[in-house]
This record gives sequence, C-alpha cells and structure tokens, in this order.
Amino acid sequence: MESMEQLMQKDGRNQCLTGALLFLFGAGSLMFLLSMDNLGWVILLYGVPALLAGLYFIQSGWRDLVKAAHSEDMTVDTDKRMTAFSEVPAQMYLGKGEDEGARFYDMDGEAMGDVTEKSTPFKKTVGILLSLHSANFPIPATYEVREEGQLLYEVEKKGFSFVSKAYVKMGNGSYVSIMKAQKDKKTKRMVYTYQERNQVRYRAEGDGYIGRFSVKDAEGRTLVTVKKGAIPVGGADSLQRMHGSVLEWEQREMIPYSLLLLLFFIEHQQQ
Repeated sequence: MESMEQLMQKDGRNQCLTGALLFLFGAGSLMFLLSMDNLGWVILLYGVPALLAGLYFIQSGWRDLVKAAHSEDMTVDTDKRMTAFSEVPAQMYLGKGEDEGARFYDMDGEAMGDVTEKSTPFKKTVGILLSLHSANFPIPATYEVREEGQLLYEVEKKGFSFVSKAYVKMGNGSYVSIMKAQKDKKTKRMVYTYQERNQVRYRAEGDGYIGRFSVKDAEGRTLVTVKKGAIPVGGADSLQRMHGSVLEWEQREMIPYSLLLLLFFIEHQQQ
C-alpha cells in the first residue's frame, strides 16, 4: 500500500494538472473573446469560471505537494474512536447544514450534529461562478467537526479525480484515515470505503442510480442503510423540503464520529 505522503503527492499532481487544463481553457476562451463580435458573453460565461477554477485547483494541488514533502505535516496516528452519539433513533435524516456542510437531524427536524465547511472567499467565488451554468464539478474543499468549539476532525476532500477521495485527520493534525468512492469495474456498483492504515474499517456498496447503500463494519455487520434522495416519510415538514438521505440504523448505540464522516462523504461525494 502507498504511504500517506505518496497518496497526497499523487493527489497534488492530479489537482495541479486539472487546474492547468482548466486555466488554459479559460485563458484560451478569453483570448478568443477578443476576436469575437458575437456570442462573446457565452465565452465569458465559461471562460472566467474555468480560469478561476483552474487557479483554485493549482493552489490546492500545490499545497498538497508542499505538505507531502514535509513528513512532519503527514503524521499518521490511530483514531481515538470518539463517540458522537451514545444512542440514535431508528431513523435519522442527513441534510443540508450551513453553507455547503451537512447536518444530522432526527425525524422531528431537530438538529443533532454538524459537519461544517471551512471555506474561503476564493472558494466561494469559484463555487458561485461554476453554479451559474449548473456545473457539477467537484472542487477541493475542507470540512470540520467541532464539539463545544473544539476541533475534533477535519476532512480534506480532493477535487476532480477518477477516484473520489478525502483525508481525515484529528484536531491535533494527525491523519487517521482515507475515504474513497469508486465504481466496481465488474459489478458497476458504487463502493465507499473508510480505511485506517491497512484495514478497511467501514465499507458501503450499492447502486449509484437507486442510491441505497448498506454500510458494514470490518466483520461484515450492517450498521446503517443510507437511502440517498429518499423522502423522509413521517418526518418533519422541514425535512420533506430538504434534499438529503434517510438513515436507517441497525447499530443504534455508541455511534463514533468516524462512521458519521463516512455517511457525510457518501451524501456529499459529488459536491
């Protein structure tokens, strides 16, 4: 298995390459605009977002390359497996939180926990520009989990790649796991994994079009079923109007943060 430094270095290169291609497309579009009398606004609409998105990808990729080159920034530790909920109801809802984050709700619509985005004005600007023409283009983003103001976990989700990936690190800066999402070449089903060192702690597999995923632990026991886009029947009106996923719990006691992070990753994989 590749080391954390090697994986981060590879992701950094991929994001720099993606950024360079976007930047060249954007710059080329704007240069072509100078020689056009008609349809200039169309080129501008696509050229500017591509240009800025390219710069954002290059910035994110370069940051990863610098981090991978300094081993002190890539410390790998064992997750403390902190408990998020001592007990959960049979059903919950995972919907939209603040900004581009996520929030866990009970079926009465009461908030139970948040995963918030650690955004910047530059990232928000890029996101707004890409949304102008409905571009569902995954860009790098960082999310946080806090409890009473204390940072517990940080999720570094990488941008466009053949394998969607996110790195999880604890509040002390030590990396503890990698989350991946990819399609199985044989079954054509989506597979999500939460891997700690050489062990896959959680695995979810299902049909990406139907959006139903059973999350299992390392022993193969089903912990929770995720139903993406499902209507929360019997839930609060606020949940009925919100896009998200219904969570049906099999294991209802001592729910760790790590499991919630994988559920968040499944829900937000293409955002």
